[in-house]
Amino acid sequence: GQVRHASAQADPLAFATTVQSQTLIYHGTDDRVNPLQAGAIALAAALPNAQLLRLEGCGHLPEVEAPYEVNLLLDSFLREGLDNLRPLGTAAE
Repeated sequence: GQVRHASAQADPLAFATTVQSQTLIYHGTDDRVNPLQAGAIALAAALPNAQLLRLEGCGHLPEVEAPYEVNLLLDSFLREGLDNLRPLGTAAE
């Protein structure tokens, strides 16, 4: 429908440079639906205050595949921002 059409034409990288908030991007390294190289790396580079964390061994749904690790990651980000982000099972970009 129209939502799919509008999102297909959107360019998130053009908008990303205007976002000033700290931004956490986490992505499963084994995501076959939306591979890491297909956008997360470029998006993290375009956002001025972003950090990309790779969740090793996770696919497209890290919240389901590694809920404990994702919750630790989100809790840490919400409490401390990006400054001291060191979640379990991830490697910092």
